[in-house]
Amino acid sequence: MLIMWENIQIKRMLSNHLPGVADRQLLLMTGARQAGKTTLVRQQYKNLPYYNLDAIEFRDQLSSISTFRWAHEVGVSVIDEIQKEPELFDKIKYAFDDGALRFSVLTGSSQVLLLKKVRETLAGRVTLRELFPFMLCELINPVGIKSESVLLSRLISEENSDETLAEFDSVLIGKD
Repeated sequence: MLIMWENIQIKRMLSNHLPGVADRQLLLMTGARQAGKTTLVRQQYKNLPYYNLDAIEFRDQLSSISTFRWAHEVGVSVIDEIQKEPELFDKIKYAFDDGALRFSVLTGSSQVLLLKKVRETLAGRVTLRELFPFMLCELINPVGIKSESVLLSRLISEENSDETLAEFDSVLIGKD
């Protein structure tokens, strides 16, 4: 996925590790303010309906939808700034567990993970991806990354990051 930044297209490495709309999955993308979460998901999932909960009208509209009608009325979509309306997690969980909703993208600040509602409601149902500010390799080769970091690829794809990191020399990963 190419991101425009001051008239330069920058390929974000994380875009290679995002699920497709055909996957049965809930994606929660978090990250610091201004890291590019909204830009990335809007470009990656540009054909999906987009709801930005910064707008109180969207919060009111989505809150008023019945849990039983969620999949039909909202369906496969991108919901930005989900932490602003935590009650929506229950509706998404219900629709996903019922099988009526197969895919959704949720974005929020890193603090969304601190919400008890997320930990309880979406546990085991959501794939978490954290977007960090631009990496050096993204800036050095902005149009397309020729070879992706082996370490990054392994950390994203493997379940036990401690075992993966133990295989690398501590100098290479920034330990003293």
